[in-house]
Amino acid sequence: MNSFVTELQQQFIEHKNATRALQMEVYMKNNFPFLGISAPIRRSITKGWVSGINKSCTPKEKWEIIFELWNLDAREYQCAAIDLLTKFKKNEWQIHDLHSFEILLTSKSWWDSVDAIGSNALSDFMAIFSEHQHEIVSGWIYSNNIWLQRCCLIFQLKYGDKIDFELLKSSILQLKHIKEFFIQKAIGWSLRQHSKQDKNAVKEFVTTIELSNLAKREASKYLT
Repeated sequence: MNSFVTELQQQFIEHKNATRALQMEVYMKNNFPFLGISAPIRRSITKGWVSGINKSCTPKEKWEIIFELWNLDAREYQCAAIDLLTKFKKNEWQIHDLHSFEILLTSKSWWDSVDAIGSNALSDFMAIFSEHQHEIVSGWIYSNNIWLQRCCLIFQLKYGDKIDFELLKSSILQLKHIKEFFIQKAIGWSLRQHSKQDKNAVKEFVTTIELSNLAKREASKYLT
């Protein structure tokens, strides 16, 4: 086991809380076991830990640590892996990292991990390799995996006026028929976010296509 992973395990065990763990497991629909470490405490632990990794590890070694953490049971370890992933420097990304993203997004998947990756590290990755965006999105939309599909809708959340709205609209048109809460919520979320930049464009789009009540309600929050 990597020494950084061992170090983190030791610190996490010192801060585990059985009562809080049960509460966190219920909140997450009992999909994952927890140690009971709150997000602020976890981040205070991983801050220096991530800094040490960034000073001494190559991108390849970082990915090895991420996957080692991903294979551990407690959800806090996947959260720590994401804490590390979000601190990659932009010049460390390689196009072949797409495969690693796909593994993380499609294993131990739930909204917490997918959204944290999709709107942060993946967002940076997609911006750097923007010439591949359409190809990646097309592949993920037809993957039949709701989490990859959700990422097609949310990876541009922080792009502001740099968003490719045509790509987002195309994704929505191809996914809007899927009767899945996490897809419909993401459709509304992505449109609501873009309405902060271009209310008229979002209003026109929402009024000219048929959306679920959930997606339309989310999208229309700032349109009135």
